[in-house]
Amino acid sequence: KLTQDIVELEDTEQNQLVEFTRVENGLHELLDNKIKPIILHKIQALENSADGMVTIALASIVIAILLAIILGIIISSYIVKPIKRLRQAVSEVEAGNLDAGVIGINDGGRKEGGYGNSASSRSNKNSVSSRSSLASEELTDLSHSFNSMTEKLKANDRMQREFLGIASHELRSPIQPILSYADLAIKGDLPYEQAIETIFAQALRLQNLANDILDVARIEAGQLSCVMRRVSVNRVIKDAVASIRENLRKDVDLEVQLLEHDREVELDADRIVQVLTNILGNAAKFTKEGKLKIETFRPSEDALIEIRITDTGGGIPEQILPRLFEKFATKDVGASAKHGTGLGLYISKAIINAHNGKISAFNNSEGGATFVISLPVEQER
Repeated sequence: KLTQDIVELEDTEQNQLVEFTRVENGLHELLDNKIKPIILHKIQALENSADGMVTIALASIVIAILLAIILGIIISSYIVKPIKRLRQAVSEVEAGNLDAGVIGINDGGRKEGGYGNSASSRSNKNSVSSRSSLASEELTDLSHSFNSMTEKLKANDRMQREFLGIASHELRSPIQPILSYADLAIKGDLPYEQAIETIFAQALRLQNLANDILDVARIEAGQLSCVMRRVSVNRVIKDAVASIRENLRKDVDLEVQLLEHDREVELDADRIVQVLTNILGNAAKFTKEGKLKIETFRPSEDALIEIRITDTGGGIPEQILPRLFEKFATKDVGASAKHGTGLGLYISKAIINAHNGKISAFNNSEGGATFVISLPVEQER
């Protein structure tokens, strides 16, 4: 029985081996005839696709390089060219051509109208912001700063020329009478006393002009000095009034209102008298009739002294009022009177600023003008 079972198992195993061999042969045939061509086809397709992707990648790299070159050219046009124009403008300004300073960064080399065209400048700046980088915006800001600098240089140059013209005229004006009266006195055509009186008055005028020029030079150099001491306010007002009283016309009344309780204030008495004399002198010059009034009071219990100078003259022309305390703010007032060099109020404002005070002016509704000076009682240390 056991032998018979073993024989049957061997037969079964032999049959299974035959079947397995047949299946294996069938799989090999299927792989060779069906699957292998499909796999080869897919591999070929993948190779073709890879070749196409490589081609696309190479084309993309070439296009990127071209775009980078084009972008570089564009950036160069917005940055390099403006820098060259700016450098050229700096060279021209350095050579003395101040008109060359007004340039535009993104206008293709066209010159702008300068500071007066602020709306156009803002529009140009906005357009640059929308299409340029931060560097371009900084160049635009640099352009406007450069334009501003050249405008200020031109203004200073114009004011300097004005000053030289006015100063030379004012210097010649007293010198000619001095020479003429001295010549008449030497020839005996004029009494010495009369000649000396005129010569002294013109020499004093010449001295005042020289002092004004020196003060302006000190102010421009930041070297205007004030020697602070404790001084009676009423004493300062009286000294200023005494210096101009003889210059008043007969039809002009002078009213002086001092502090009821005099107060010592820390200031430079000579400089404050200079300011008050200048303002009172102008008021006396332009007030043909009426009243000239100077008031001194403390507006409250704070640490301020206020001085008001009011006249009933022709007032301050409206076109001058906004720049009254600038240099050379000279205009005719009435038919004959003039402001002279136009340095007095400029110097006065600088002196008041050196005292940490304030000065202002306005026209009165009933006519004339009022100057208001505020000074601290104690100077800050």
